[in-house]
Amino acid sequence: MGKLIYTDRKNKARVIVCEVVLALLTAVAVMSVITDLFNIKFNISNIASGEIAGGFACFVNSIADTLLINDGIVLKHLSGASENCELFLVLSTVVIAALVYGIIQSGKKWLIFVIPMLALLPMLCTSARQNVFGVLFLLVMTLVSFAYLKSKSSNLVPGIVQVTAIALILLVALGFPVISVFFEKADFASAVKGFTTRNVSNLYYGTAPLGNGELTGDKRNVQNDIALEVSMSNPQATYLRGYVGESYTSDRWSALPYATYKESRNLMFWLDNEDFNGLGQLGQADSLVNDTNTIDIQIEVKDANKKYAYLPYEYSGENESLLNWYDSYITNGNFGRMKSYEFKAYENATGSWTDTAGKLFTSSADEKISEYLKDESWFNEFVYENYTYLSTKEISLMQEYIGDRGDQREGHIEYSTAIKKVRDYLNQNFIYTQDPGLSQDAVMEDFFKNKKGYDTHFATAATFMFRYYGIPARYVEGYLVTPEDVKNAGEDGQMSISQQNVHAWVEIYIDGIGFVPIEVSPEYYDVMPQANLDTGFENSIVRSDFVPENSGGGASTNQVLQNNTSQEESSILQVIKIIVLILLIVLLLAILALLLRKLINSYRRFNFFKKGEPKKAVAAMFEYLETHGLSFDDRAVELGNKAAYSRQSISPEERDFMLFQVKSAKKADRKERLRWKRLK
Repeated sequence: MGKLIYTDRKNKARVIVCEVVLALLTAVAVMSVITDLFNIKFNISNIASGEIAGGFACFVNSIADTLLINDGIVLKHLSGASENCELFLVLSTVVIAALVYGIIQSGKKWLIFVIPMLALLPMLCTSARQNVFGVLFLLVMTLVSFAYLKSKSSNLVPGIVQVTAIALILLVALGFPVISVFFEKADFASAVKGFTTRNVSNLYYGTAPLGNGELTGDKRNVQNDIALEVSMSNPQATYLRGYVGESYTSDRWSALPYATYKESRNLMFWLDNEDFNGLGQLGQADSLVNDTNTIDIQIEVKDANKKYAYLPYEYSGENESLLNWYDSYITNGNFGRMKSYEFKAYENATGSWTDTAGKLFTSSADEKISEYLKDESWFNEFVYENYTYLSTKEISLMQEYIGDRGDQREGHIEYSTAIKKVRDYLNQNFIYTQDPGLSQDAVMEDFFKNKKGYDTHFATAATFMFRYYGIPARYVEGYLVTPEDVKNAGEDGQMSISQQNVHAWVEIYIDGIGFVPIEVSPEYYDVMPQANLDTGFENSIVRSDFVPENSGGGASTNQVLQNNTSQEESSILQVIKIIVLILLIVLLLAILALLLRKLINSYRRFNFFKKGEPKKAVAAMFEYLETHGLSFDDRAVELGNKAAYSRQSISPEERDFMLFQVKSAKKADRKERLRWKRLK
């Protein structure tokens, strides 16, 4: 007999409208997160002029650009891309809304979290910056939809009140100093947010002994394994630059933010077409003023990190199969590892860069040198704008321990003076030790306070100091090919470079000739050949028209404000990412636990139905049919009563018949449910 269903059409219309609005708002929140994450602009006026296929290509290309700049993930661009993708975004929002509406209609509460989880997953796996309010909006809409389903479409008010209360408690809690400081601790953020990415990266690329800019290690723990096999046609001592730290936050170095790279793409493309080699600028400058030969170098990576190419400062040019990251470092792209590669380089110039700088500006009448200096002036401006920045926190640290940086209105202090100041300060006041026992919370503050550390701390402190003096500087990790290694090279010029040769140093930008390595760790003063600072090289040699106006004091006021703002946003975003990650993990574990429990119980139940003692099994099956409201015939009732109330035994055949009844009843019930859903 069928069931009578009473339908209040007016109430049903309200329910449909409510569900459609919920689905649309959730879809808008999802698209807001995605467009913010991948820096995709949305202008409502462009919808009429857009197209679906071209918009899809534009959408994919925007994602590819963001992943390329932030994480080194190389995706091919699609051809036929439009200038905008608004129409595609609108249609995608409608499709997502339809999916959410379908989930709401299904009544499966846990399914409502699937789409937001998929939308938030890229945020946790990429370094791209995300709008905090977009994430909060998505979380709130997901919780509202969940509350709606939980209330069985009858009354939204209790659910909305609950969600609002949760959101207010969360926001208020984050405002309390104790909680906010707890979330902002570097060790907590690193443990929660960075754990997965660091370990996956180490597993895939190999462990970076010095952490690739991560300064929270409590000791310098380096093995004696072979890191690199290096072959040179003319063996010579050299610095092999690998990881380059450009921006410092939360006790670690990282690359420049996406916005900076995006603004400079045209400049870097133009400089590349002009054959300006910012990555090997020192070698290029030296070849213009000296009779310099090139040598062939082959590197096979053994136990070293395979994410970055290890290249000398005299690198002569770019291998087109590799990816040059704005003349800072090189990777393979496409998730490739730098296992084995070869290139050409000019003869070593890091030990004579002072002579190179002097000759370059006294020979500038040469046409090639004049063209080079013109190109360098553009790159020079990019360098000063981005590598003299210090946060207010780091400036305060420098003022406390270094003191006044002098009048820099006419330009930064002279190079040799700055180098001597940095070396003397670190050499006279600090102890080099591989086990400094520094705090894991504020590493560099503890370094300046306790005055002990190893090369990563010395290099970071020197980078701060050079920037404080107005000189562009970057933090570098790589390997040293020492004179001792050259002495022990085989007949084919092959050298085995140990992990003991891994090193961190600071590189500073010398106007005209590019970045040069500066040794600031006392333990390494006599390891590598160093340029003679007493050869008459002076800052005044550099022509003032190649020095940007803002070079004297580091970044401009606007840039400092923008960077401070971005750091504050990054700190808030970090907290949000941690919260989202924890919620997703807890939710995923809860869902898995429920599914596992359900599967185990189902397996045990039907295993008992099939193999248990016949009388008990039939009684249990009859109870199962009754409690689940399943249909059964008179024979099943007879057997159930016989098993439950009679002293008569039950045969295995009767047990099998009852099991068949259970299976048939469940199958019929599924069909009936589907039929009623279609009728609704």
